[in-house]
Amino acid sequence: MFNDMLRHRLPEFQYFLNDIAVHEGNGTIPGLVNAMLDRLDGAQRPFHVKSQYDLVERILSDGFYATFHLRWLQYFNRKQLLVIDGTEFLEKPWLALEKIQDFLKIKKLITRKNFVLSKEGLQCFRERVKDSEHWCVGGDKGRTLDKKFDMDVGFALDTLFGPMDRYFAEKVLRREKFNWNFGSSI
Repeated sequence: MFNDMLRHRLPEFQYFLNDIAVHEGNGTIPGLVNAMLDRLDGAQRPFHVKSQYDLVERILSDGFYATFHLRWLQYFNRKQLLVIDGTEFLEKPWLALEKIQDFLKIKKLITRKNFVLSKEGLQCFRERVKDSEHWCVGGDKGRTLDKKFDMDVGFALDTLFGPMDRYFAEKVLRREKFNWNFGSSI
């Protein structure tokens, strides 16, 4: 059902973003990112839409990381922000947590040994290494780890977010692009 909703709405949303890029962003990705920041600050579409029809648009607008990062830079300097790759956090959370502990300059109390693999293939945290009790990322908070996008939807999402994600990674974070595939098998 969500694949069908995305399949229906993505072309319209892509057209909307292209229009913003051309008319508000000087036809460039940096211009689009800044135009989206202006829209975020002004609570304009695609941010802060209220109708049920715009649910997909609200979900998609959460993916404009470069825009949100620029917003945070209005309040914090670059050295005060740490960006963690969510895919790495799901697959190898101890690596992401090591970066966080280093960033915060705190003792490394959470390591690889604090994680066990669940039968579903998820990394689960256990507070003490010898404990059998552990906590896994679950289906609450709207997570859908057991669902995948259809290949055409994954490709459309990559087309939509790819240019802004590359800009975010290379120009804003000054690192290699993220290895995201939007949950599809592309």
